[in-house]
Amino acid sequence: MRQVPGSLFVPATEELPHDAEPVASLTLAYRQMMGKPPVYYRKNAYCDTIRFSHAGIPSVTFGPGEDGWPPTNEYIHTPKAVPAAQVMALALMRLLGGDRSGAPGEPR
Repeated sequence: MRQVPGSLFVPATEELPHDAEPVASLTLAYRQMMGKPPVYYRKNAYCDTIRFSHAGIPSVTFGPGEDGWPPTNEYIHTPKAVPAAQVMALALMRLLGGDRSGAPGEPR
């Protein structure tokens, strides 16, 4: 089997500032849903975020759980998935021009 040239490694990407979108909207939504600030860290693994960043699309990796995953029988814990989906919904509403407060009952 022959390796396709350039198929194994991709250039690194720069981290987005915490006040840049979509990080700012995710941060606000996370604080509102979880009651505490998020923990930021660099994900040193290959995923679509890298390709989007290379195309000039600001991108982040966000989701339930910790860095890494089980190598077999991959899974996530439902108690972590539900709040993550809620954070994403609030962040997307803010990014797409909906409810700018991001939190139910807050004045606009």
